[in-house]
Parts: sequence; structure tokens; C-alpha cells
Amino acid sequence: MARTIVALGGEANLRRHHSWESIEDATLETQGVRAQLHTVAAAPARFRSERDLFAARRRLGTARRWFDGTDTYVADGASMDKPVRLPASLTEGAREENDFYREISWKTLWEAVTLRGMSDVDGVPALVLEKRAASGFTVTDFVSTRTWLPLRHESSTGSVTYADWRWVDRVRVPFTRVVHEEDPLGAGADSTVHVREVRFDAPTAEDMFRPPTP
Repeated sequence: MARTIVALGGEANLRRHHSWESIEDATLETQGVRAQLHTVAAAPARFRSERDLFAARRRLGTARRWFDGTDTYVADGASMDKPVRLPASLTEGAREENDFYREISWKTLWEAVTLRGMSDVDGVPALVLEKRAASGFTVTDFVSTRTWLPLRHESSTGSVTYADWRWVDRVRVPFTRVVHEEDPLGAGADSTVHVREVRFDAPTAEDMFRPPTP
């Protein structure tokens, strides 16, 4: 874990930031849909995303998700004015997955971290680390033994494979992600995401991470 923190930019550089904002383009291969994503995350563990969906040059709608540190809300194009708060049974691990300082807070975030052996991710040798929270929520991270950067992250909500790491404001950011989502409200989706723009320490407010009040 210490080598990964150094590879990502070091604890001091990671801790100096308190939020990030990104604009991304995505292709949902299993659905034949393109998407434009606007995502904001902030310490200690807050998250908001908006996903505009397009197909055949037509805008299909917008899917939104909020996590305020405790509760997760979702809204799609059809129910945009009526966000749904997901029950805890469908949001296991949301606090751990959205922790802004997840890499450097691993000693307090996870009750146990276990080395499960070696594996291969797209031809790159990797350590396999299983991390278990006190709640029982478990994730598996694959870390390159060449660069010590994360290669893949797996949990009950899906998986993310990382590539094209670049320096942004003294820390490394993956500009390409291959994502498989196990959507609690539907069938899951596979997508390739390319970061167009990312910036740290964008202004945030508490109400950004909750659905707007009707």
C-alpha cells in the first residue's frame, strides 16, 4: 500500500486536495449508447454524477446519482423530478467506495487487508489484495508490480479497470476506465470512459450531494 501511495503522488499531495470535478465521455458497449458525464466528489465521502445519454444523435435523457455521505439517491430521465433513495441493502459499501482519501486512509477504512496472491491484468503482473470493512463489505484490488499503480478494482457493485495514468496537480489520475456496473435498479452495463477534463479543489456545497428540493 505504501508503494501505491507514492506512485499516486505521495500522501502529502493526495491529502492537500479536498474535491475533484471531471468531464468525461463514455461508450456503453452493451447498449449502443454514448454518454457525457459530469462528476463531482468531495471529502470526506460525497459524490454526485450526471450522465447525459445519446443514441443515433438523439438525446435520450439524464441519469443522476447523489451520495451525501450516508444515503444514495438516483433519478433517471423519466423520474428526474422524483429522485429515489436507495435502501441500505442496495448500497452496501457506498461509504467505503466514495471515501475521498480511500488510498491513504486504508488502515482505518478497512478492518482487514489480505494478500491473496498474484494475478495478471491485461498482461501485467499484479498483486491481489482483498480488503474487508467492519460491515463485511469486501473489495479486491489488483496492483501492478511494475508501477505499483492500481490496475483493477472489483466489488459487489461491479469492476473498474484503469489505464492511461497522467499527472494532474501533482497526483496521478487514470484517464481511461473500463467499467462494468451491477446496477441495483436494472441489468448492469459495460462502458469505456475517457476523461476529457479533470480539476481538483473545485468549489462545492453540501446541497450539491443531495437531490434538489421540489
